[in-house]
Amino acid sequence: MKRQLTYLGFLIAYHILFWNEGIGINGIIFSASSLLFLRKAKPLGVDEWLYLLPYLASIVGLLSFHSVFSVVAMFLTFVTYAGYIANQQSSVLENGFNSVLSFFSLNTWHPALPEVPRAQRRRFPVFRKVTIAAVPVAIFVVFYALFVNGNPIFKEMHHASFAHFANWFEGINTTWVAFMVLGLFLVRWAILGKRHEIFALNSSNTLYRKKRRYEGKMLDLKMEYQIAVVLFAMLNILFAVANFIDVKWVWFQFYVADQFSLKEFVHHGVSYLIFITMISAAILLYFFRGNLNYYPANKRLVQLASLWTIQNIILTISVAIRTLHYIGFHGLAPLRLGVLIFTTVLFAALLAVIFKINRLYSLAWVTRRTSAFTLLLLGVCAIVPWNRWTAIHNLNHPVANEVDVDYYLDLEPDAFPILYENLDVIQQQLTAHSSNTTRWVSNDYESFMAKLDDRTMRFLRQYEDSGWPSWTPSRHSAYLKLKQIMSVRAEETAALD
Repeated sequence: MKRQLTYLGFLIAYHILFWNEGIGINGIIFSASSLLFLRKAKPLGVDEWLYLLPYLASIVGLLSFHSVFSVVAMFLTFVTYAGYIANQQSSVLENGFNSVLSFFSLNTWHPALPEVPRAQRRRFPVFRKVTIAAVPVAIFVVFYALFVNGNPIFKEMHHASFAHFANWFEGINTTWVAFMVLGLFLVRWAILGKRHEIFALNSSNTLYRKKRRYEGKMLDLKMEYQIAVVLFAMLNILFAVANFIDVKWVWFQFYVADQFSLKEFVHHGVSYLIFITMISAAILLYFFRGNLNYYPANKRLVQLASLWTIQNIILTISVAIRTLHYIGFHGLAPLRLGVLIFTTVLFAALLAVIFKINRLYSLAWVTRRTSAFTLLLLGVCAIVPWNRWTAIHNLNHPVANEVDVDYYLDLEPDAFPILYENLDVIQQQLTAHSSNTTRWVSNDYESFMAKLDDRTMRFLRQYEDSGWPSWTPSRHSAYLKLKQIMSVRAEETAALD
């Protein structure tokens, strides 16, 4: 009975907090309540700080800035933290992945239902019941559709029957029904203490030598060693040439020549370079997956692989510098910031690969360190006011006719007061764009102001229509500032009329 009441209480809270509401303090209340319920007042372990600190940072970001990034960060850190409490596996990736998969698991019994003995579960497996029901229904639907399309009288009967059937549901709010169905699964997942460990890494951080039964395997290993040495030697030469060009041009002597497409240079170039680096990491992990680490006199291979990994790190730095050059020309934007964050994670992963190669660590060790770093980086990024920084950076851009003015309209409302305070700067930037040979900004000043005012009014109406669950200090502060700004603008328009 206690379990059923707990489930019902969380379901009622879910309805109160989220029905017709946005994400605000309601997300904090729901996630924190779920985590406290799952922890069962256990003492805080040392490893748990890895999950707790990013989660708390995302809450600070949500309350302070209420950006899309802070909302996503809170969701990801909450899901990962819940997975850690349930299974306490050794890596962030395992806990996060298993936590997500447990939401879709049909083998996990509903917490509001009585526990079914394992023997009975095997006797009546869930998937067998679903199959028995689904196959006949699917075949029936196929033939039913064929008759509807091939027999005009049957088609008329079909439309008449479904019209009569639809009248039964006229008074039902289908949106609310879908919302509550989602709530049934979400609450079930949020208070589910035991979760299946679907994905698990090797428990050991050290790479152990696998003993072979047949001596012939040694010949295979020798051939693999020779292939690896030749491959890494060739790739080192190739990467050395590419990195020399990048270091000389991109790092120290960068300039934009006539007819040079900076957009293609960054967008296509960055995509290829990131893909190359990821393929390189996969090749390294493949060759150093097992006994090749213990091959006699493999020092040359380790040196070549380490050198190639360092060259991949240089390539990753080049990607970041290319992106910074693009930001220097056209200003900040989410995708550009995302590339910088991703290259930071890639840089950390490549450093971990170097340690793996030289200290005989396992792939699980690399995954644990990289995923932990990623979670901590997510927490740090959650407390950065990206929208305000983007607005301030782009408004102070030294080249007015290159900054991406259209992107101002995609910022969060907490940055709008900064835009209204700098309308003269935005007008100068748009005027400067009109002198470009190729105009790539879609708005003029009048259309920009109309869209900015429209977005502001929609935010004000949305805030006034929402209740306390959607409240955050940042949204409330933005509401007060924007309401005052729009009131002054309305008075100025009335005075002109």
